[in-house]
Amino acid sequence: MISSIVSKYKDVVHVMPTCRINAVDLFFLVQRIIRSLGKAGFRVFSVITDNNAINRKAMSFFAVPQKLSFVYPHPCDRTCPLFFFFDSVHLLECIRNNWINKKSTATCMMYPSVKSETVQSDHCDIIHFELTSPVSIAQSSFKALHHLRQLECYSIVRFAYKLSVKASNPSTFERQNVNLALRTFNDFVAQAMVEIGSKHNILHWHDTSVYIKIISTRWDVVNVKTPMKGLHKKILTSSH
Repeated sequence: MISSIVSKYKDVVHVMPTCRINAVDLFFLVQRIIRSLGKAGFRVFSVITDNNAINRKAMSFFAVPQKLSFVYPHPCDRTCPLFFFFDSVHLLECIRNNWINKKSTATCMMYPSVKSETVQSDHCDIIHFELTSPVSIAQSSFKALHHLRQLECYSIVRFAYKLSVKASNPSTFERQNVNLALRTFNDFVAQAMVEIGSKHNILHWHDTSVYIKIISTRWDVVNVKTPMKGLHKKILTSSH
């Protein structure tokens, strides 16, 4: 598919039913499509794929010598760049699915321990994450989310009101639903883990809260479409 960066225009440009394709064939196919679009009057600025190894290898052939990068010479004009991005929605789903698939007892995802700090500026609040010194390993537990949901399932008012049964126990098909992933990675769940985790001794509640906050913040960053987004909310808050 092609999608305009300045309008809502989207269209299907090529369909190829296949059950298996190698990186070389995929490279020549993508290259031919980009050149055909150029002849039709379109200008392709970037290619967006998921994190599949074949997709990465196919894109690496755009460089001479072959290498994986985020920018390549454009097939229609070697002096212009062709950017390569991974689909941020797919990456969010992959993070959640890899977390669920962990084989440890508490279904823990390991990550470098960080400390967060909120810095206030004239236009917005900036969340700053920094590695702890010395660097240590933190553990975020997916089973902690199950414990949190069980504690709140009979409450009329809930901190983690978005954390549903399907969000914490998605089926194979539901793991492709980004909305269910966002019910896990959101600020309400992170704050609920802080408020309830310490009171009920939820396993790894602090590390789990920080981990969710990191992913949630990244999602907010990649979804900003304009430098002025949210400024009106900051002004209204300040005026009160």
